[in-house]
Amino acid sequence: MSSVLYYSNFCEKSKKILQTLAKSNLKEELHFLCIDKRVKGPTGSWYIVLQNGEKIIMPPQVNRVPALLLMKQGHQVLYGDQILSHLQPREVAINMAATNNNGEPSPFSLNNDCIGGYGVASDSFSFWDQTSDDLSAKGNGGMRQLYNYVTIDSNMRIDAPKEDYTPDKIGNVSLENLQQQRNSEIQISMEKQAKVNEHPSQQQMLQQQQQKQQLHAQYTQQQQFQQQLQMMGNGGGAGGAGGAGGGVGPGNQMHQPTQNVQISQPSQQNKQVRFS
Repeated sequence: MSSVLYYSNFCEKSKKILQTLAKSNLKEELHFLCIDKRVKGPTGSWYIVLQNGEKIIMPPQVNRVPALLLMKQGHQVLYGDQILSHLQPREVAINMAATNNNGEPSPFSLNNDCIGGYGVASDSFSFWDQTSDDLSAKGNGGMRQLYNYVTIDSNMRIDAPKEDYTPDKIGNVSLENLQQQRNSEIQISMEKQAKVNEHPSQQQMLQQQQQKQQLHAQYTQQQQFQQQLQMMGNGGGAGGAGGAGGGVGPGNQMHQPTQNVQISQPSQQNKQVRFS
């Protein structure tokens, strides 16, 4: 590879040359460098940044693209259409060598296209210890040059899978069988869940017992509160009756009237006793 092609992805002429070289065997003889990503060094020289992060200095004579640097011809630089004109003779020479100078590819031939260029249909050499009889049609010399061939009496066998081989597939399982299997699994899961609900765990039983105790304590407090309200109501009524009797009876001193008590009906959420 004695030439370097400098190109840009934003240049139409560069794209045209790249498309032409992509169809030719000349691409194997060229280096390709894209100048789209470049930086300027401390000395004023420009460096091309490759995809792997490495930097390559750009020759000062390359001032536009597409440019072809001929490294073995005094670092001469060709631009634009000069590049294809310079590469065309080389491309013609490569095509002529590939087609044996007739412009068409050669047909397949055992004599030229096989191992060593001599083919295996009939070798051009023999072993030094072979006799003249071995080289004749009735001889056995060809058995020493079988290469990839086998004799007619060969008993080669190919290992094949047994007839009872089962492939790693679903097999004969139908969609109905899969649905039935899925339904049975769901039924078993539901039965297990029902058994768990019927026989709660020790932790669940402890939580239920604590809830019952809390409800019983709330009910007991409510009953005690109602009893206190009833006692306070009965005591107030008796005091009022005694005061009335003392005022009517003779010789009785005036007694201090008892304090009237008004009891409001307690609500479910807030039970209050108000004194006036």
